[in-house]
Amino acid sequence: MAEPPGAGLVRLLDWETGDLATALVLSAARLLEREDLTRLRECQDDDCGWLFLDQSKNKSRRWCSSGDCGNRARAKRHYERTHS
Repeated sequence: MAEPPGAGLVRLLDWETGDLATALVLSAARLLEREDLTRLRECQDDDCGWLFLDQSKNKSRRWCSSGDCGNRARAKRHYERTHS
């Protein structure tokens, strides 16, 4: 017996909303549905805690933003190295 068209296919969420809370829930659902969650990381900055998808080639990204959290970590490391 032949399967009907679309049988076995996953339907992606394509809803849109103007409500912020609903938009956040939909974004989280899309993340869970479409991304490789083995690449989900938490920023290594002690004061941050944001989550991000590590899309680097060798899976070694450490911060949510190299310009913000990464810069703070590098500046702190430099200060500790030069003032000890």
